[in-house]
Amino acid sequence: MPIAIHSFLVDEDGEISICHTFYGATTTQAKEAQAAHAKDCPHYGPALKAGQTIDIVEELDELPMADEEQLLEFLELDDDEEEEDEG
Repeated sequence: MPIAIHSFLVDEDGEISICHTFYGATTTQAKEAQAAHAKDCPHYGPALKAGQTIDIVEELDELPMADEEQLLEFLELDDDEEEEDEG
């Protein structure tokens, strides 16, 4: 089952300023993407190692497509729906 890991970086003041989302066809693939990013990112990697992230795992029906319109729909940010709600 496709997985998204939403990893929130907790700042020193206890606030959230950054969220990374890692996708995979499986939990293992999503965790591998997370580990690869942590290896190269000078802010995220140390925070992950220090336990300064909050990770939320989400099971998905399908992985998002690499298309802006599809991503807007996937993120539920479709402008057409917002216009309908306003009108």
